[in-house]
Amino acid sequence: MKGFLRKVLWFFVPIMLLACVADYVLSANLAKSVRLAQGEFLVWQDIYNGTVDADITINGSSRAWLHFDPAIMENGLNRKVYNIGIDGHSFPLQDFRYRELVKHNRRPKVIVYSVDIFTLVKRDELYNSMQFLPYMLWNKDMYDITSKYQGFSAWDSWIPLVRYAGQHEALAKAVSITLHGERDKPKRTKGYLGNVQSWNSDLEKAQAKTKTFEVHPLRSYQNAFEDFLGQCKKNGQTVILVYSPEEIHGQKFIGNRDQVIALYADIARRHGLLFLDYSNDPMCLDKKYFYNALHMNRDGSALFTQKLVDDLKKAGAVK
Repeated sequence: MKGFLRKVLWFFVPIMLLACVADYVLSANLAKSVRLAQGEFLVWQDIYNGTVDADITINGSSRAWLHFDPAIMENGLNRKVYNIGIDGHSFPLQDFRYRELVKHNRRPKVIVYSVDIFTLVKRDELYNSMQFLPYMLWNKDMYDITSKYQGFSAWDSWIPLVRYAGQHEALAKAVSITLHGERDKPKRTKGYLGNVQSWNSDLEKAQAKTKTFEVHPLRSYQNAFEDFLGQCKKNGQTVILVYSPEEIHGQKFIGNRDQVIALYADIARRHGLLFLDYSNDPMCLDKKYFYNALHMNRDGSALFTQKLVDDLKKAGAVK
């Protein structure tokens, strides 16, 4: 029996060691990609390398990383700013990214939290799952959060190379960077991306399927969000809730949008927070500032960010 076990070990241990080395090489090089996964690797690398170094962070979803330009904020507020908005995800993964940030970087003094209709809404699938590939192996914290979504299994988090099965684009890029280095230009700057697109037909396609759409915030997500706000207050941090501009027809498409806005206003009131709601800003009436109902283009984000800076100065919110 001992002889059999010894043979099994001699067979599997070298394979496992080779798998670990291959996993490390692939992951280390994939993480250097500046364009795959909507440029999210750039943000994760800054977080895990401890190079964010921000007085102010922008937290939220795609409406954060597309709408809030750190360069304009830095120029207007004279503070270091970094945008940690995570594309396509609501509060749980936004919170996970922030918790990873403060593990490896100094805690920001001010958090500008970009809230929207989906901040407290559950998403089943692990959107843009590629972004987690380089960091998943033996990472319990990442396993705990990603396992709540459809996408990866426990095998992906604990067995080397398993999660790369079928990930052809990621593998090709990792091998390319290993052999030739990263040749692409960065997609995002301090987490921000200015999208140059003009208005598309996304809203019209959605309206063709249904007259209106309603969202359903989860009470558990709201409780977790309010716990986050309470912890920030204990830490002496300032949190500012911001609902950035949204194209007017897109606003009307959300049947219970007023209820969602009222919920954020109530949360802000109870926690003593500044809530800046730009739902009625004149920008919302002009499609030239948007590329779809929820997202502004680069021109829109530049104009909005300057407005935000001016409003934060007037309110004395950033000290």
